[in-house]
Amino acid sequence: MARKLAFYFPARLIITSLFFSWILLENFSFLQTSENSTLLILLHFFKIPSYLNVDIYIGGLYAPVIFSPPLHMQILFVTFFGALAISTANKLGIRLKIFGYGILCAASFLVLELFIIVVSYWLHVGSYSVYLYGISVITSMVGAFFVETCLFANMTLPKGQMIRPVIKRSYIDEYLYLFFMLVTSSILLYALVTFLQIDARSLTFSYLILNVSIIISLNNFLAYFLIETKVPDWLRKNKPHIDARYGNVPISFLLPAYNEEKTIRRCIESIDRAASNYQGTTEIIVVNDGSTDDTRKIASDAILNLKNSSGKVFNIPNSGKGFALRYGLMKISGDVVFRMDTDSILDEKAIGHVVNHFRDPLVGSVSGMILPMEEKSIWQKITFLDFIFVYMFYKKEEELMDSIMVQSGAFSVFRMDALLKVGGWLDNRFGEDGEITFRLGRYGYKNEIEPRAIAMTDQPGEFHNFREQRVRWSMGYYYTRSTHFGLFKEFRGPRTIMYALTMYVHGLDFTYAISLPFFILGLVIEYFDHTIPKSVIFDDLYRIIIIDVLLFALQHVFHLYYICKFKRFDLVPYIPLMRLYSLVHQMLFRTEALEILLTWSSRWRVHNKESFHALRKTLKASMMR
Repeated sequence: MARKLAFYFPARLIITSLFFSWILLENFSFLQTSENSTLLILLHFFKIPSYLNVDIYIGGLYAPVIFSPPLHMQILFVTFFGALAISTANKLGIRLKIFGYGILCAASFLVLELFIIVVSYWLHVGSYSVYLYGISVITSMVGAFFVETCLFANMTLPKGQMIRPVIKRSYIDEYLYLFFMLVTSSILLYALVTFLQIDARSLTFSYLILNVSIIISLNNFLAYFLIETKVPDWLRKNKPHIDARYGNVPISFLLPAYNEEKTIRRCIESIDRAASNYQGTTEIIVVNDGSTDDTRKIASDAILNLKNSSGKVFNIPNSGKGFALRYGLMKISGDVVFRMDTDSILDEKAIGHVVNHFRDPLVGSVSGMILPMEEKSIWQKITFLDFIFVYMFYKKEEELMDSIMVQSGAFSVFRMDALLKVGGWLDNRFGEDGEITFRLGRYGYKNEIEPRAIAMTDQPGEFHNFREQRVRWSMGYYYTRSTHFGLFKEFRGPRTIMYALTMYVHGLDFTYAISLPFFILGLVIEYFDHTIPKSVIFDDLYRIIIIDVLLFALQHVFHLYYICKFKRFDLVPYIPLMRLYSLVHQMLFRTEALEILLTWSSRWRVHNKESFHALRKTLKASMMR
């Protein structure tokens, strides 16, 4: 058991973070005094009247404003950098770089505090709320920035490129929606702080800020109602650019296949049945990517037995999914391309719902809704609930602001002209579906969703397969973001802000991954500290529980709503497990993906076909432990 824990990176990270947390929290008073004393010296240098009495008081003696650094949150970020540097299996050079980023992060907190106090004082806007609540939120942003910068700087990833849009658009509506959502999140955060009377210097407030991603996600529900009342552009007959012919245009299904003998026949047959409900012509293109089983024969037999569509099978040496998609793109003839995984089954009425979106020439891609084909295991049931939330709420907010990040590879549909203009899929990478989604958006195309178009797909039933899938998806995040860093320089639509926001949440989530042991240890240390009243400790614990219940209960209400709508009452007992799944995803899967990429990057300093194949082997080896 000890040997397995030593090899299992998330366990090492959590144990090491407990060690750092214990050292720093035990010396909390010393750290607080040291930081306040340093800050006081700097304030006097800038001739800001202030004095120290445990906390810093800014202004004259008659009406000073209190300031106390958000030390709990600062300690949490420093703990992450220290724990990562110690627990990772990387070379000494990378460990030292991680430590260096941690030191820079800690120093930046001090500079940030000084800057806000000085500017606020000079502008005469200093107040308790600005100093305490404002600095806490900004501290989380700066800390998340250093986390993301550190990780991307130490990973070997594909380089990005600047893109000039082929479509010039106005994004006024999308910016208004974004502004409305951000204001709503801010009001909700303020309401929680006010209602629970949370002290910005407490453990509770740090916990609330770490859950800011959940607070932001509550906008999904608002977006749901807004988008349900919003008339789609392709339904507005008074718009002259709407193309009415996209009711029966020729369509093509592109199916990359590698060792899919168990599923490819039913996938092809389901497409053929769906084609019977579509008036246009349908073709099915299978690219057999060097399969070593009977995929080639079974696919060829299924194509020969088509009743409502035509099809071909192309056989190529094994080259990866990205290459297979690029190859197949050159072989299809349809105006609309349905990209599907062969372990999926298409609903019979799905085609028409999707194709209608392409009446609007600005639409470059549309994603259907993905649901698990089977729900026998607990992981498949959790996947069903997770997909419901993602497609019915999360992606609706993204669509409202034209900022969908990923169109699922299991079932996504593209305008053929748009695919050719942006260059098609890239190969030798994880997350090729997210990458093409970003690229279409940067070129000016809309990415939309159509939840009425459903595809049922195989989802892992065993934990080890489920774990490998989620780790691979987490690795795709780094590939997609690194390829599109150019978004920060473009600011064409809210996509840039949403891109930055997702990176902020992602960086914050790594501190969230070690936050559970941190907060438990913090409460224990406070309990045995005789200078702190026990009532304060129990108030912190009470408020943390209330925050958790309030934030996740709102999500569960909508889980319940759609369970009732789908008449899947058997899934009701699994709703509370979504909170546990959230913790498992943050503490295990994301941190595993991080370690795999870091250790692989220490051996490969250039990203190419050879290094990517080595990464796939590293992933497989890691999942066997």
